[in-house]
Amino acid sequence: MLNISGISKAYGDRVLFHGLTMNMVSGQKIALIGQNGSGKSTLLDIISGEIGPDSGTFSLSKGMKIGYLKQDIMPNSSNSPLGEIMEESLEVTKIRNEIERIYGIFSPENSVNPRSDSKHSKALLRQVSELERALEVASLGYGEHDAKSILLGLGFSESEFSKPLNEFSGGWLMRAHLAKLIWSNPDVLLLDEPTNHLDLHSNLWFEKFLSGFNGSVIFTSHDRAFLNQVSTGILAIEDGETVQFEGNYDDYLVARNQFLENRELVAKRQQRDIQRQMRFIERFRSKARKASQVQSRLKRLQKIQLIQLPRATKQVRYSFPQSPRGGANPISLIKVYKSYGGNSVYEDLNVTLNRGDRVALVGPNGAGKSTMLKILAGGLP
Repeated sequence: MLNISGISKAYGDRVLFHGLTMNMVSGQKIALIGQNGSGKSTLLDIISGEIGPDSGTFSLSKGMKIGYLKQDIMPNSSNSPLGEIMEESLEVTKIRNEIERIYGIFSPENSVNPRSDSKHSKALLRQVSELERALEVASLGYGEHDAKSILLGLGFSESEFSKPLNEFSGGWLMRAHLAKLIWSNPDVLLLDEPTNHLDLHSNLWFEKFLSGFNGSVIFTSHDRAFLNQVSTGILAIEDGETVQFEGNYDDYLVARNQFLENRELVAKRQQRDIQRQMRFIERFRSKARKASQVQSRLKRLQKIQLIQLPRATKQVRYSFPQSPRGGANPISLIKVYKSYGGNSVYEDLNVTLNRGDRVALVGPNGAGKSTMLKILAGGLP
């Protein structure tokens, strides 16, 4: 379905990846992992056809439809979320226009009628037949009811279905674009950090959707739970080299740690062998009767390809000063009311936290999670 063979990409002297190879079959969900700047988004751009590789080959099965969600979505439409989803794609419009153009050639009003040239006429009819098949494939998607269900799943309320897109924030624009991609039912979904602007409810809905999605998915994410829930394979871009694993992210970590342990053992054995050979060379360098053996070992050392161990990932460590022991109930909110203009966020809110509690605030965007943190910190009355 999708084959990448030995592709490389660099910007100036900075090589992102070299000799990257990946094979993907229908239904796979592959997570791209690697440090920021390793080339994950660039690889998605290459697969989508937005840019080309510096070398290597990339092929996609004929007729495959790709949907691409980028990290940055700019407001470029006054359409509504529902209207944007249901709007005919540029691909479909282009095919329809081409079909109409060819039919126009056969029109009696056309001064140059291809009917007089049977060979040309048959070629045009074959082209129309191919275009109509392409139109049928490109038009496959869900209905309006499905479009509404997708929007609800991604956190939109019914009252927002008809709200102009240019009135939404960037995070909600991303959700609207994601809804449109899902509704178009592509063969391959390319997703660059799709969970960045999803709340817990919409994130869980999206995980369930992708798990049941019949097409293929290639995605990036920093959400470990999302990686484990969705991925069936991992493509790791590490220090310019790439490694493909079967399984989810936790499977990858286990396999990767085992691989690194084995590689470190082999590297240590190689270094011991090199040191042993060097001791022999130093000891018998000046001995004429050992000259041939010394030369033989020197040549063998020159041919050795040293095993390179990957650079250790930088660990970020935090140190917080020990705080004095607090009371049994360090925080209490009693009948708290908070509003912004006419929008009431809390009414008669009562919360008590006990010493040692670890509390997660969950809720849809706009529910007041950040407002509560500000109130608890004393930054908001």
